[in-house]
Amino acid sequence: MKGWAAVCRFGGVGDNLVAASTLRPLKKLGYNVEVITTKKGSNTHTVFLNNPFIDKLSLKDDGEIPGGGLETGRNRGDTFSRRSPPDAWNR
Repeated sequence: MKGWAAVCRFGGVGDNLVAASTLRPLKKLGYNVEVITTKKGSNTHTVFLNNPFIDKLSLKDDGEIPGGGLETGRNRGDTFSRRSPPDAWNR
């Protein structure tokens, strides 16, 4: 294993489906994959449930997102993929 890859996406179902398309290639490259997404909305995180290419699913509330967004999360993994515009974190 190469280590951890983090994919972060806060959006609707369609946005999460697009972000999910990156999971298989990351897994194929040998990464453990963490998906970071939001709890708010109409349970759009359900797109990621039971996905065999996800090792860890992290659901965040608005208050749990650091002021600078998840840029600080880059230190958590070996590779980090932000799939949301920075302003989406502070809405």
